[in-house]
This record gives sequence, C-alpha cells and structure tokens, in this order.
Amino acid sequence: MRDDEGTGTAVVLLHGQPGTAADWSRVVPLLASDELRVITVDRPGYGATGGPARDWAGNAEALIATLDDLAVDQAIVLGYSWAGGVALEAALSAPERVRGLVLMGSVGHPSALSRADRVLALRPVNKQVARVMARIGPQAVRVLKAVSGSNVDEDASSFLTGEAAEWRANGTWDAFAQEQDFLVRDTSAMSRRLPEVSTPALLLHGWKDDVVPLKAGGALAAALPNARLRVVDGGHMLNLERPDLIADAVTTFARWLG
Repeated sequence: MRDDEGTGTAVVLLHGQPGTAADWSRVVPLLASDELRVITVDRPGYGATGGPARDWAGNAEALIATLDDLAVDQAIVLGYSWAGGVALEAALSAPERVRGLVLMGSVGHPSALSRADRVLALRPVNKQVARVMARIGPQAVRVLKAVSGSNVDEDASSFLTGEAAEWRANGTWDAFAQEQDFLVRDTSAMSRRLPEVSTPALLLHGWKDDVVPLKAGGALAAALPNARLRVVDGGHMLNLERPDLIADAVTTFARWLG
C-alpha cells in the first residue's frame, strides 16, 4: 500500500517492525497540508509490497525508488523504530535526496540492542517466534502493548488487533524474524558511520519506551553531528499514542529546514 496526501515539502513516513503504512493512519490527517506532502508506504516484506524482507540498505534503495516513481527530488524521512536504520542508511547513501531526518524511537546505536534482541536474532529462535506469533494472531497485541510502554486507547487497540489478524497469513512474522537478524548483524557497522550523517535530524523519543530505551535515543543523538533529541511523554507507539505531537514536531522541523 502507498498513500500520498497534501502538497509542498515531501515527508515519507516509514513504519516499524512489524507494521504497514496504515500505522500512520492517525498521523497523516494531522500532518498532510498545503505545506507538507505526506507519503506512506508498506516496506519490503510487509502489506501490499510483500516479498522478502530487506536489510537497511535494501529498504533505502526501495525508498529512493519510491521517490523516483513520485518524481520527488528530496524528502524529509521519518524512520520509526527499526526503520530509523533505513532513514539513516538513505541519508548516508543518497544524502542529496534526504532533506532532513526524523528518528522516532529509533535504532542505529548499539545501546538500542537488548539481550532479547540478540536472542531473537538467533535463527532457530526467531523462526519459532515467527510461527508462534502467527499462530496466536490477535493475541499478539497483548505482547506488543506490554513491551511498548505506551498507553493506547480502545480505538488504537482495535486497530492493532485488526492488523495482527492480517499478519497471521501474509508472512509478516517471517519478515519480522529476518529483520531481527539484520538488526543485530548491521548495528555495529551503522554505529561506526553515524558521524558521517550530516543531514539535520530530529529525534523523538518517549521516556516510557521499553522497546528502544531512552538511553539509546540519547546515544544516537550524541553520535550524530547535526541532531537534536526531544524527549516526550509516551512509549514506543507514539504514532498511535501521540499523533498530534508527531504532526506538530514534524511540521515545525520542516519549517525550520526552510
């Protein structure tokens, strides 16, 4: 699925792991305007895009291809969670195409990796987890909510339950498992390249985030040469918990970039 709303400066919203473009359904109506053209896509391995999951470099290539398809010369890229690595990779590999970065609850620094992340990256473990999560379907939402640190309302819970039901049959959890492998494999290399990212960056991080801890947001901001960290009241699912905050922050950042 791909959606394109508004006019003006292009902003691409990249969903996390697992997820789809629909994860931004609360943000897009607040963000799209005559100032900002908001583009959402299903990343490789997910939703209508499907196919095999790809690493950060492969996702960055897919992002640039989307910009080419839409005749967008330059965009602000918002990378959420795992997709923060995609945004960073795009800024490194095609800096002329990335006007600014918004990194929300983002990975990219080794301090974002927990012991659980490393265990889930083990091939026998992540394959088994993928099978279990696909089998339990909507009940997986309880797990996602429990680890997120977010306080989501009833409508958001219903949305997540619907998404999880769809994930049972379309290979989403296999993509999740593969991306977990890429996350652990590629984080050290990405960390060494962070000082090369000259693109202006805004980091949004919920202080209650239990998936990517706040200390990881601070470390990522410190490693980037042109970044500012904004700590907000919320957990990992800010897209569902604080869509108004995201819209305001991105709009202000876009105006600051000029």
